[in-house]
Amino acid sequence: MSLLTNYKIVFSYDGTHFLGSQKQNNLRTVSSEFEIALNTIFKDIEKIIFSGRTDTGVHANEQVLNFKTSLTIPTDKLKYALNNVLPKDIYITEIFHVDEHFNSRFSVKSRQYQYIFTTDELPVYLKSYVSHYSLNIDNNLITKYLSLITGQHYFDIFRKIGSAEKTTLRNVMATKFFSEQYKLLTDSEKHIRLYKIEITANSFLYRMVRNVVGCLFEILNNKITLEEFEEAFKNRQKQFNFASASPQGLYLNKIEY
Repeated sequence: MSLLTNYKIVFSYDGTHFLGSQKQNNLRTVSSEFEIALNTIFKDIEKIIFSGRTDTGVHANEQVLNFKTSLTIPTDKLKYALNNVLPKDIYITEIFHVDEHFNSRFSVKSRQYQYIFTTDELPVYLKSYVSHYSLNIDNNLITKYLSLITGQHYFDIFRKIGSAEKTTLRNVMATKFFSEQYKLLTDSEKHIRLYKIEITANSFLYRMVRNVVGCLFEILNNKITLEEFEEAFKNRQKQFNFASASPQGLYLNKIEY
């Protein structure tokens, strides 16, 4: 029986001023900020495990980490203490004592990402949180595109060059596209339309969601046909170019265990 307490921390963060979540020497990351905060309380943490990584500028509505320590603290007191030490762009929503076998990365059943974009003019306070693109929005075309990537497939054409994944086989469990009106804080009479894409999968390739969205934008602007995409996707050969969608609109949205 383990004598260590296993803590599960659920938190959110504004990724604007982080160079990603993964620790990098001498750079500000979400991991490095947690390491500083946790070391003010615990002295024997060997490893902090995140559910997954996010890139520079990417946000999280729900991220999870776990760590083990010999010190047991009531979760409500620990939450209060850590939120007072962590910077204001990270906020802990829940802390749990969990089974010793819980691993925030390998115990995951699914992750959901949400991408938010608009074709309307953005106020300055939203530029770090919503991506702006000039697009010809076609709801039917978007729905057809997302249906093609739903299910278990090889996602070779969305794989970043040089990435180290052993296989591109992933199971996209669900996709969703919807939009909503957003009332501007700076003008009570003005609204903009926000478009949102949600993708839930057992796991993701590095930069997969941004590549999926970036490819969709090329289709919407008639630079790639849906038929050309479908053929390339099935043949696992990238026959056209597209850029990754910008990170500002991407959110790690939900994690299921």
